Amino acid sequence: MKRFLFVAIASLAFAACGDDLRDDHPSIDDPGENETGLVDVQEEAGGSFLVRVDATSETDWVFLDIESRKEADQAGPWHLAFRRQNVVANGPAGVGVAWAAGSDPSATEVPPPSSFRFDGPLDQPAAEGAFQSDDAWYAYDPVTHTLTPRSRVYYVYTPSHHVYALVFQRYYDAAGTSGFPTFRLTPVNH
Repeated sequence: MKRFLFVAIASLAFAACGDDLRDDHPSIDDPGENETGLVDVQEEAGGSFLVRVDATSETDWVFLDIESRKEADQAGPWHLAFRRQNVVANGPAGVGVAWAAGSDPSATEVPPPSSFRFDGPLDQPAAEGAFQSDDAWYAYDPVTHTLTPRSRVYYVYTPSHHVYALVFQRYYDAAGTSGFPTFRLTPVNH
């Protein structure tokens, strides 16, 4: 009897670790007409862009050139790469990332140059990346098995000396499927 009970409890625990498909997840609106494969970009008023990445693959990275706001390939140029909840900046190419508390770029200042972190190659441990360090860009709820973006403005410095403010909005699509990091990207005049 004890063995049966253990197997039943273990089965429920493993089942609870699957993707959460509840209807009350934050979701993205209709992706619009600007589909470019795995990256969707919608221009917003005020010069910002809403970017949604289909990073549902467990093995393949999705690469983004934030200056052109288009999907790229690994050969480049690219600034950010996404796989599930993992986000990596192209540090070897000179892309740096720093963050400030809050969710409104106009209420924060670009951190000093010494605050910017430069990720290593894609095969570095995820915990060492600029978006994964300092408790990662998301908070994980072990009860609901959901990810919620932290209230942070990430500043992305590109090799062409541009700075972009990036604020994560959600991690789920409209159907509640995980692996769709969505963020607002705003060019910063500094």
